Amino acid sequence: NVKDDVTPVAPSAPANITFECIDDVPVAGNLTAVDNCSGNITVAGVDSYDNSNPCNVIITRTWTFTDNCGNSSAVAQVITVTDKTAPVAPNAPANITFECIDNVPVAGNLTAVDNCAGNITVGGVDTVDNSNPCNVIITRAWTFTDDCGNTSSVVQTITVIDTTAPELTSDLDTDLTVSCANVPEIPNLKFTDNCSSNVDVVFDETNSFDEALLNDYEIIRTWTVSDACGNKNTYTQTLYVTLDEVVTEITANDKCYDDG
Repeated sequence: NVKDDVTPVAPSAPANITFECIDDVPVAGNLTAVDNCSGNITVAGVDSYDNSNPCNVIITRTWTFTDNCGNSSAVAQVITVTDKTAPVAPNAPANITFECIDNVPVAGNLTAVDNCAGNITVGGVDTVDNSNPCNVIITRAWTFTDDCGNTSSVVQTITVIDTTAPELTSDLDTDLTVSCANVPEIPNLKFTDNCSSNVDVVFDETNSFDEALLNDYEIIRTWTVSDACGNKNTYTQTLYVTLDEVVTEITANDKCYDDG
C-alpha cells in the first residue's frame, strides 16, 4: 500500500515589504518547494488586493505548492503600498516689488512632480495685508497636494509700495521777465500720479514788491503736489517784473504861456 500524504516542503516566503507607489511593486516571482515523491515543485505567486483604502493598499502574495496527490503547502508575503511622500515643489518665483497694486500680475500656475500621482499643477493663491495701503504685502502661495493628502508648498512675497511723486503734465515757463502791466494769470496746471487719480495740489505765491522803493521785483509761484502716500514734487515759476515808466503829457491852454 503506497500512499503519499506528505505536503511539499515550502521555502521561506520573502520578507514583508512596503512600497510608496503601486507601480513600484515588482511582479510576483517563482518559488520552489521540495516534495517527497513528486520532486521539486515551482510555482508563481498569486496576488490578492485589499484596496478599500487606495492610499494604503494591502497585497497578499501567496505561493501554493501542490504535489501530484493533492497535498499542498503555502507561504505568503504581505506587500503594503502607502504613499507618504509629498510632491516635489518647484522653486517659487523671486520676491518682487511694485509701485502700484494695478501693476501686480495675476497669479500664474506652477507644477510639482509627484512620486506616484504624476505632475500636479496649481494656481497661486494670494493673501493680502493692506493694513498699510502705502505698503501692501501680498503673500502668494502655491500648495501641491497629491491623492493621498501629502502636501508641499512654495511662497512668493510681493510688496506694493508707492515711492513716486505726482508729475506735471502741462507746459510751464519756469522763468519769465514781464512788465508790471503785463503780469500773466496763474496758469491752470495739470498733474498726474502713477498710481492714483487723486493728486493734492497746494498753490502759494510770494511777491517782493515794495511801494517805498519802487524797484523791479519778483513774483514766485509754487505748486506743491502730493499723492496719498505722501510722495511730493514742487514746481516753481519765477516772474521777474520790471516797473513801467509812466509818462503823462499835460496840454495847457495857450494863455498860460501868453499871460504868464
